[in-house]
Amino acid sequence: MEIKAVKFYENGYMTQPFALGGGEDAGQYDAGVRYPSCLQNYLIDMGDEVILVDTGLPRETKDAEPNEKTQIFVGTRIQDYMSAFAALGYRSEQVTKILVPTSTPIIRASSAASPTRRSISVLRTRTR
Repeated sequence: MEIKAVKFYENGYMTQPFALGGGEDAGQYDAGVRYPSCLQNYLIDMGDEVILVDTGLPRETKDAEPNEKTQIFVGTRIQDYMSAFAALGYRSEQVTKILVPTSTPIIRASSAASPTRRSISVLRTRTR
């Protein structure tokens, strides 16, 4: 088994209050502290299966410009998703399952990973 990051963003961050939950005790956190973070999807190569873990960013999402109030910045886009996927040496036809760990509509994940519209098992985790 091999786990690979599908890297299409870099240099993102999240502030300490966002990363540590904020909430009622938000005053104890320093909003000036930023932790490195960026949006990535992951590919799990099981040998006989290729599983895509889709973090749920829609293809049409526009790049954001962070400012001093931005709590989470997904990063700067360095390439489109399918180019990042191909850079790992894979083709969309090789994906056998898609794991969608967010509440993003499944149709987005299916259309991004399967432009041929073939049948793929989509596994969705429960979110509360």
